[in-house]
Amino acid sequence: MINKSITSAAGGTAVITITGVTGLTIKVYSVDAWTSAGNSQLTITDGGVTTWQSPSNWIGTILTTRTWTPQPFQSNTAGNNIVLTASSSGGGNTVTLSVQADNV
Repeated sequence: MINKSITSAAGGTAVITITGVTGLTIKVYSVDAWTSAGNSQLTITDGGVTTWQSPSNWIGTILTTRTWTPQPFQSNTAGNNIVLTASSSGGGNTVTLSVQADNV
């Protein structure tokens, strides 16, 4: 199981990369995110192609959780990297992003 979390610098983006393993696909089970102020958008890319994007104001100061059930979000091609990016929430604000995933 892969559990990663990151908080952006003030005014910056939060980026988590799940590195692909040859012959395996990445499954993303859930994402948690929140900002210190303002709103943020979550984008997921699979091998450099955007495959999921939230509304622009989806992440706010209250914990936002996205769980993929019963099937997790899965990379389209074995070995691809999955990159999760929470956009800047502006000014001196921070955004925190946490993901639970696995290479299977």
